[in-house]
Amino acid sequence: MAIDVARYNRQFMEKVKSQEAIFNNAAEKYGVLVKTLAEQSVPLEAEQSVPLEAKQYWRVVGVHHLTGAENMSNHNVFCDVLDEDGRRLNSIRLKLAQGNMAPVYAVIDKPANEPGTNFPIWGETPSSVSVHSSNDAPLPSEEAPLPARFLPSWGRWQRRSR
Repeated sequence: MAIDVARYNRQFMEKVKSQEAIFNNAAEKYGVLVKTLAEQSVPLEAEQSVPLEAKQYWRVVGVHHLTGAENMSNHNVFCDVLDEDGRRLNSIRLKLAQGNMAPVYAVIDKPANEPGTNFPIWGETPSSVSVHSSNDAPLPSEEAPLPARFLPSWGRWQRRSR
């Protein structure tokens, strides 16, 4: 059984747009809690003089623990990145940090009927995935600390001033 990425991303975006808590069916059982910008010491600018693009960031919009049929015995984290309207953004780089190992990068480049990219994860080493912005358009990113067999999705989002 394939992962119905479009359905999950629609579900994720509907919850976010209606200002509900993000979809995360892995929080309680697996302890998957999104690391927000505030928890990473990324300040939210309250000044009106800050350019609009500087107020944007990559927000985790949903986390889905894959079923056995969706996972197909893989040890992967499948990822997607969306714009504000829920459309996939290709060519966005993601970063996997796993323990003391060097970070690994992957690009959103898969066909629309599958997750944008994926990372293999081995062992019980704590891992986290975030969007890795380019130097010419840096945006901070929330992190999704994950074991394998998950589908987190990020959306480009507007920061709100405090």
